[in-house]
Amino acid sequence: MHKVRRKRFLQKLKKRRKKKKQQETQGSANIESNIATFHPFKRYDKFVGCNEALDKLFAPAEGDYYRIVHNPPQLNDQLVQSEQQYEGLAPSMPNLPDTIELGSSIEDQFEHIADWSLSFSVDDKLLASVYWAGYDKRKNEIKKKDYVNRKGDVMALYHFTSAAGVMQREPDEAGHVVLVEYDDFVLDNYRVVDYGLKPLTDYRDEKNEDFQLVGHLQVMEEPLSSLYTDKVSGLLYLFVRVFEDTNISSFVLTVVSPLQIVDYMEGRVGLRGIFSNTKSYYYQRQNDVLSTSNFKLLPPEIIDEKLESDGLDDKFDRHLSYKMVLLKQYLKRLSY
Repeated sequence: MHKVRRKRFLQKLKKRRKKKKQQETQGSANIESNIATFHPFKRYDKFVGCNEALDKLFAPAEGDYYRIVHNPPQLNDQLVQSEQQYEGLAPSMPNLPDTIELGSSIEDQFEHIADWSLSFSVDDKLLASVYWAGYDKRKNEIKKKDYVNRKGDVMALYHFTSAAGVMQREPDEAGHVVLVEYDDFVLDNYRVVDYGLKPLTDYRDEKNEDFQLVGHLQVMEEPLSSLYTDKVSGLLYLFVRVFEDTNISSFVLTVVSPLQIVDYMEGRVGLRGIFSNTKSYYYQRQNDVLSTSNFKLLPPEIIDEKLESDGLDDKFDRHLSYKMVLLKQYLKRLSY
């Protein structure tokens, strides 16, 4: 990395780590020792030990949200994934823990809540693009059919009030939020009937550019590592910023799986390990259009050199994380 840019980068990183450590210390001191059960919630027994996340990350539901469902409607449309059952198909999220260990971090609490809550989106186009990216990843028609059977085939709009439950305060990069339903919640009571059930095929041809941003992994004034989906192939790409002696933003990138990125975020694999086993590319951002035609295939040793000398630390740095909990939860859903 260019010496001046590297020094400036490390100074900012030191300040970021100090600030994060102070926030984490303060947060852990505020955790209540008395754990209550939340009887108003439909699955209150699942949320014992999740007080902190419910208090800080959720608020009374309010507003319009989208969800992919089936036409005609199915019981599965109003169930969380671990409760859904499809004839001839294995559960998509088997053996999820019913409870969480008391004193767990707020991140783990949120992940547990999300596993047992209904998922919605603030943006129908983003939701549809994620759906079709998952569809295109399936290798044959049988798997594509199973995917549609599980996920649904139409877009529905719901208008929620505080009577529905509590909603995740901030959506993830793909626009997803989760709703913790109250005990008397019935999904269809909140559906906007005039919107109808919009076929997902209506969204199929909306391709303004080759890639859709999934989310940023690490950020410091600018994105340092990010995930994009190729709209045509459905492949997931990891982009990593490299700091070269130029004013043009440069990146190395490679195809990854959602679980690879989860492993990276949880410290089980580093960047060089991810890039070592697949074709890797170099890209300089010349304009706002992101296209595979601008990617340059480079030998593994060149990519490794750029990551070592010009890139980020090999292991994921939580001090630079950006919406880590939300993105990790989304990646886990994407892998099902």
